[in-house]
Amino acid sequence: MQSAVVLKNVGYSYASHSVLTDITFTAAINSTVAVLGANGAGKSTLLQILAGVKQHHHGELEVLGCKLPQASAKLRPKVGLVTHYPLLYQELTAAENLLFYAQLYGVRPTRVGHLLSAAGLENYSQQRVNTLSRGLAQRLDLCRAVIHQPQLLLLDEPDTSLDPAGSEAVKSLLGGSATRIVTTHSFSWAKAEANYVLGLHDGQVAFFKPTNEIKEEEELNRLYAPLSAKPPCKPAVSVFRF
Repeated sequence: MQSAVVLKNVGYSYASHSVLTDITFTAAINSTVAVLGANGAGKSTLLQILAGVKQHHHGELEVLGCKLPQASAKLRPKVGLVTHYPLLYQELTAAENLLFYAQLYGVRPTRVGHLLSAAGLENYSQQRVNTLSRGLAQRLDLCRAVIHQPQLLLLDEPDTSLDPAGSEAVKSLLGGSATRIVTTHSFSWAKAEANYVLGLHDGQVAFFKPTNEIKEEEELNRLYAPLSAKPPCKPAVSVFRF
């Protein structure tokens, strides 16, 4: 089976402490991997490394045939990334944002209308992003992430701020033929959507298993055990260039 993502002993440190330690797993093409773990376990950092936004400090990493960090620029057009901070221009309208990204990726403008309709945003297309609710902005950011039909979707808690209608509206956008790596706290979502579950605890792999092999109570109790004490630090600021 061909692999979309291969990590071997990948690590990342900030200041004097380790954020990720010896992360090793493989994700097959067109599979979905749910990443579970407590706050501070390293989930968001992992996604940013996979996107080529942050550079890992040791280990080997290959994403869609691109070895990182050497081929980060080659990789980025193949990836759709959603973080906790929407990658949207606040002073532009919803439609203008998607048109900008469509032009950036060489996508036909007609796709903008399709995505706005699919996400239930037709009536908000001419509103500036800074006037949208957090949930509507999240829907728009998900549209932005898939506008170029990426081969790999990296989604950091994509249902954050979405009401049930919003979750249902964007479901079709995120369920295509791309490989997906999704951070979540919902094991029920993982059971329904993911082929594999990666459990992170204190920046290390607690388990990586097919979803149907997870013993929910036993595994999750271990996964959400208190993290080891770490010295306070100022989080690194990443500049996203897509």
